[in-house]
Amino acid sequence: MESEIRLARPEDSEGIRDVALTAWLSAFDDIYGEEYIYAVIEEQYNDEQLEKDIIRSDASFIVATLDGQVAGFVQVVYYQTRTELTRLFVHPAIQGKQIGSSLLQAAEQIMKTKNIKWYRLYVHARLPQAINFYKKHGFLLDQGRRLGENYPMIKRF
Repeated sequence: MESEIRLARPEDSEGIRDVALTAWLSAFDDIYGEEYIYAVIEEQYNDEQLEKDIIRSDASFIVATLDGQVAGFVQVVYYQTRTELTRLFVHPAIQGKQIGSSLLQAAEQIMKTKNIKWYRLYVHARLPQAINFYKKHGFLLDQGRRLGENYPMIKRF
């Protein structure tokens, strides 16, 4: 299998949407249900929205491909006062094969070139596998600052 980590392009939209839908159904079906998940995908992963997200100048949108097909993606947004990892999804059929780790590493390399010293993300409190993934990669969980059903996690360089 040939793999590649690169910046996303608008033509990756269909593959990104497919990974997002499959990953959301796998992770969140028991929490939110299918109807809600399909609505989120339609709103946040339609072609027009994805193209905006991919080309925006205040963000990095990176994909991992296997044999030319999108296998996962990560998006980091650079706000004025903070940097936030807003999405990281890997197709469930290939989770555990270091794709998420590679995406995270690629995003962090870009952040370091921008002289970013720390960033944060929010992880759903009912996804222990995601919490453990981020802890393994050096993130600290701030349980005292829970936002709804999400915990903030912070990583410093």
